[in-house]
Amino acid sequence: MFETKYLDVAQKLEEKIQEGRWTDKLPGVSVLSKELEVNSRTISKALRALSSKGTITIVPSSGTFIRRQAKTNRHGAIGVLGLLHEKKRAVQLDVVEDCAKQHGYHVLGIDHCNDVFREKPNILLNLPVDGFIFTNSTITPEVIDLLKKARTPFISVNRISDVPGVNWVDFDHESAHTKLLEQLISLGHKRIAYIGFTPSIAEHGRRILHVYRSALEKHGLYDPNLYAFDGKMMDYYRRYGEHYCSIYGMEKAVQLLNSPKPPTAIVAFGEQTASGVYCKLQANGLSAPDDISIVATTQNAQFTREERFFSMLAASAEDMIRRATSILLELIDSPRKEPVQELLDIDMIIQRSVGPCKT
Repeated sequence: MFETKYLDVAQKLEEKIQEGRWTDKLPGVSVLSKELEVNSRTISKALRALSSKGTITIVPSSGTFIRRQAKTNRHGAIGVLGLLHEKKRAVQLDVVEDCAKQHGYHVLGIDHCNDVFREKPNILLNLPVDGFIFTNSTITPEVIDLLKKARTPFISVNRISDVPGVNWVDFDHESAHTKLLEQLISLGHKRIAYIGFTPSIAEHGRRILHVYRSALEKHGLYDPNLYAFDGKMMDYYRRYGEHYCSIYGMEKAVQLLNSPKPPTAIVAFGEQTASGVYCKLQANGLSAPDDISIVATTQNAQFTREERFFSMLAASAEDMIRRATSILLELIDSPRKEPVQELLDIDMIIQRSVGPCKT
């Protein structure tokens, strides 16, 4: 009977090498035999097979060493999926292209519909790239499984919690929003509204709602009517063009001002949404912060640098996409066993639009 078990063992060893389980030298035969639960004879045959293939070098009396292959890329390009809006797309692509160029890579920007990848996920494997960055897309478990099996490096620019072993980078929204809510409460605000578009990534929306609810319930201040994330971004964009965020902020401000118990502070997701809120307050003879305090969340680095009125939770989308690109390039060059998962800080900047509650 022709024994092939050693070939399976050789494949397992090669997979562990590619994952970065060992960096230079393999453990001895007895250690590998115990780890893989096979006899030492099978391990020795597997090692000889890998040596013939050129994966390792067996040096008598010294050990088994991993061969360093010259860096070769099939395409010399990375794919960036999920760039949704023209202005944001240009900024993000510039950052990715600059970072990739320093490492000799080109960038392929890909618009996509998630339904395409749900129905035909193998399309990804046919694209001429060596790895993927998923930005505003909702990456599915099926796509994750496909890329893992194909050993194609990828990273999500949003936290992925429901599927283990995924590389991602995200902002530390929980810490930032908890800190902001505690600051507003310390200023006497008991009715704090959150407004924004319906989150395109459900997990992100659930995390923000959890932080909002937990922070306010601790002080007996939670009111679900003050948490308004019910507008569809693309509907407003198609209807109003570049001013869609401001118009949405105006609409939400009217809704809140006409409620039986108006808020004393409003946290608006997006600087343009916050501007719309402020314009509507002024139109109604109100001011910030005397009547209502306003906080804008922003990922616009220029707005953060230049703004002198709005208080902000300020993050840098450019820094996050740059970090994600660097991680992906590292993964392409040197696959790692442990996933890379990083949270980036968000700055809380209190300026003239926030003050003590006077009502």
